[in-house]
Amino acid sequence: MYDLIGEYEQSLSNTLEMKKRVEEKIFELKSIVANESIPFEERAAASDQLLLEEQDKSIISGMESDLVFAINWMLTSRRPGSVRGIDRRAAYEREKSFDPKLIENLFGASEESCWLETEDVSNNEEKAKVLEKALLVLTEREKEIYYLAKGYLLTHRSIAIKLNLTRPTVTQTIKRAERKIKKYIAKLEGAE
Repeated sequence: MYDLIGEYEQSLSNTLEMKKRVEEKIFELKSIVANESIPFEERAAASDQLLLEEQDKSIISGMESDLVFAINWMLTSRRPGSVRGIDRRAAYEREKSFDPKLIENLFGASEESCWLETEDVSNNEEKAKVLEKALLVLTEREKEIYYLAKGYLLTHRSIAIKLNLTRPTVTQTIKRAERKIKKYIAKLEGAE
């Protein structure tokens, strides 16, 4: 299964590169169309080409969203976007603001959370990619609690109060999230 996920992730990477090239081409064509010193025939041809490139970008964006959806489904073993139980709460009750810079705290402030320190991962950009993929394994609730605990460094008690949960539930959720992440990292390292 992880081989299949790896192939999908490679396809997603290729799709993102393709999208970037198309966006660069669109930018070039827009500058040609806007430049009035270029003859009308060339601008008209560039305008036609621009329409085709924008259609290509639309198709590639659809491919990208389909690949992300499939990867999330395979990683979590449940359909993305499906909600049940506590996840059905109103959006204003679910959403928590998150500062991306705080993700650095997830890189092992304590010995228990040093799961990402491996010899194979050489720089922070690669670590961030591994972490991002590993966090896809978590459910939305697990991800939220894990961010609050490891990213914001809140205590289990304060998380429980903030989310209207019991402290043991928060503790078990964090442990489950760490197990899932460690399992994913181990399988990822085993596949290499």
